[in-house]
Amino acid sequence: MLSVTGDKPSLLKISDTLSVRLQKIGSGPPLLLIHTIRTQLEYFRSLAPPLAGLDTVYAIDLPGHGHSPIDPSGSFDEPYFRRAVIRFIEELDLSGVTIVGESIGGALALTVAASLPERVKRVYAINPYDYETRYGDGIRRGNWLANFIIGSLQIPLLGAVNAALETR
Repeated sequence: MLSVTGDKPSLLKISDTLSVRLQKIGSGPPLLLIHTIRTQLEYFRSLAPPLAGLDTVYAIDLPGHGHSPIDPSGSFDEPYFRRAVIRFIEELDLSGVTIVGESIGGALALTVAASLPERVKRVYAINPYDYETRYGDGIRRGNWLANFIIGSLQIPLLGAVNAALETR
């Protein structure tokens, strides 16, 4: 069993090629925080301490993010990240877990919960990312306006105009 003390992040080796950096604070039922793409566990630096008053909060760096080492054999797609989070939960033998994830973390919270219903008690998926073959395919299915906005971002001139309008 992993021993994590205080607020210092540590590294959990979950296979020969995969390690996950984590921070554990608080006491109580387990609560797992999963960040969005291109961020790390410090993404939750303001959220974790208040939650730690009621729960044992585990914030992780997804593989290849933050200070989690890059797995040279990793595919870095949803199934790869899902397996890493599942291995993390199993390695720490967590049960009754609440998973909170944002964007890619929200999608992972849902897929991990579907894979481990006996271990996951509840899920909060905030703005879950829709994995598809092209960027924005999930948004494109929403309505014509979303399709226009996302599609126009891929055209250099229209994308620049839309980006300029969004900053006003």
